[in-house]
Amino acid sequence: KQKQQQQQLPDQLSILFVDDDAILRKLFARTIRKVRPSWSVKEASNGETAIRMCVEDNNNNNNESSSSLSLSLVPPPPPPPLFDLIFVDQYMASVERQLLGTETVRALRSKNVTSKICGLSANDVEQAFLEAGANHFLFKPFPCQPDALEAEMYHILFGTTTTTTTTTTTTTSSNKSTTTTTNHNNNNNSDTHNSSSEEEDMMTDNGDGNYFA
Repeated sequence: KQKQQQQQLPDQLSILFVDDDAILRKLFARTIRKVRPSWSVKEASNGETAIRMCVEDNNNNNNESSSSLSLSLVPPPPPPPLFDLIFVDQYMASVERQLLGTETVRALRSKNVTSKICGLSANDVEQAFLEAGANHFLFKPFPCQPDALEAEMYHILFGTTTTTTTTTTTTTSSNKSTTTTTNHNNNNNSDTHNSSSEEEDMMTDNGDGNYFA
């Protein structure tokens, strides 16, 4: 029989994916729906939009919920984040100057956004993201196969890899002795997927691919 890992991916999760490439945003949302159809995925094409979605909308919700508590002497608790997890790409091209991913993360943290944040880039800017306030960093290309993506999501949310333990029990008929064999299957996807060539960075999901940049 199979012994499931103690922690399961949640049934409900709200995700914001921030990237200037519309195709990559759609690929990510499509793959997430394969992993967990009940998860919610919203998109932003730049850091400024992401900040507005996380802060202004949350402030509006907080004002509505706290209006009935205006007569209370106890200040209302801070509102929960609108997004449980935010992915932020580092470089987002535009004809106008836009925030870098690290600048976006720093701005979100300065506005008390408590969501888990994962930086994304094909370049090694992990330390810059962590110093800005991100919780995790992943090298692009990003996994687009459901199993690989599920393993990455598990690592981001729980800080570990999924482990499945399979136990098989065999009883001999001659001496009634029992032999137990335990196999461990670790889906150990690290939080880095660094492409070794420029060609890999341009890979997209064409139905049988493993990663998208």
